[in-house]
Amino acid sequence: MIKKIKSIRNFAVFNDFNWDVTVKGKGNSIAEFKKLNIIYGRNYSGKTTLSRILRSLEQKKLPIKYSSIEFEVLIESRNISQNNLDSHSLDIRVYNSDFADENLAFLKDDQSKIEPFAILGEENVQIEKQIAGKEIKLGSEELNIGLRYNLFQKQAEHQKKQKEKDEKENDLDNKLKYKAVYIKNNNFIYGDVNYDIRKIKSDIKTIESSTKNSLNEKEIDEKEKLIKEQSKTRIYKLNSFNSNLQEISYQTTKLLQKGIKSKVSIQELLNNTILQEWVREGIPYHKGKRDTCAFCGNPLPKNLWEKLNAHFNEESEELRKSIKSLIQEFKNIEIKLTDILSLTKDNFYSVFHEDFSKYMNKLEQEIIKYNATLKYSINELEKREKDIFSVREAHILVDNSQIINDTINKLNSLIKKNNEKTNNLTNDQNQARIELRLNEVAKIIKDINYLENVD
Repeated sequence: MIKKIKSIRNFAVFNDFNWDVTVKGKGNSIAEFKKLNIIYGRNYSGKTTLSRILRSLEQKKLPIKYSSIEFEVLIESRNISQNNLDSHSLDIRVYNSDFADENLAFLKDDQSKIEPFAILGEENVQIEKQIAGKEIKLGSEELNIGLRYNLFQKQAEHQKKQKEKDEKENDLDNKLKYKAVYIKNNNFIYGDVNYDIRKIKSDIKTIESSTKNSLNEKEIDEKEKLIKEQSKTRIYKLNSFNSNLQEISYQTTKLLQKGIKSKVSIQELLNNTILQEWVREGIPYHKGKRDTCAFCGNPLPKNLWEKLNAHFNEESEELRKSIKSLIQEFKNIEIKLTDILSLTKDNFYSVFHEDFSKYMNKLEQEIIKYNATLKYSINELEKREKDIFSVREAHILVDNSQIINDTINKLNSLIKKNNEKTNNLTNDQNQARIELRLNEVAKIIKDINYLENVD
């Protein structure tokens, strides 16, 4: 016994018929065929189509011109479809228009149309003529004429277009799913271990409403480096450089050109700077300690200290002390500048490496110039110290201390940004991941022409 026609697809008016959804009995339960069943409905509502399904079971073959139809009939506990029509043993007889066309052709005229025997009433005659005219206009799907055939063609074309659309959307979705899996598997970079096609479509909407989503190679490299960054230790700002060459030049010139007045000088020592320095350095080893010369062993003259005190007088020794003090001050400046250069690129996040290298290279160059000037001044002062009684000519020095200070200020500004990034590193990394992910999605929708194909 046939219980129900479970489904019908691509058959006349039935595009996607589902019995369980459509045919309901009492209490909204799913109805089934009884011993006696009456199916009624208006013309072209599908009665003939249902009879053709039953006739297919009778003949165990599909109707002519309907080779692409699909249906499924529940017989007892078995399902019979268009693919296994010969697998049942039911005794079925169907008497419909197809049966008449095949078996009662002798009742038809030359146009294969059965005419009525009589029409009662003038008004009914007019109505019948109108009906006949509309029937001609409606035509027949089977005979490939009229509106019914046009509708059949339009439905077939619509189904074809819908199928193409579904296939294209499925293809696009499969490509998006593949990209979503890639992003999910690289969650360290893109930041979402649960990324899926739903999220990639959400990102596509974000891209559509944004003015910029694509990144160049440099931006991608910077963001990938940022993601890998570990939190940096806070850097303390550099002290400003207060020394200036104008003051250095003035102090140096003052000491180099200061004259020494001596009442009694030893001319031989004045003429020989090396000998003079040798004698001066030997005084602490002899005065008050020896009566003989440690070099030659001869007795020291009684008036030796008086003569040497007159030569190396208080004024010359004060100048010597001032020169030594200034030399030490210059050397301290050298040490201070060297400490500034102890800062390295590794103290900074990668995004600041380029600026750091630029500023540090500039600072190194200017410090080299500054130290060369200090070295020149030190050399001149050391020469004056060794020849304390001879004045020396000073040279004009080029002052670049302001350039050094400006560069230090730029480095301090970079240090400030670096420290701020330490405070905001997690947020910056999360934002970088989002931008990299959107960039990756933007590439795939461009590669597959997603926006054009979806439209």
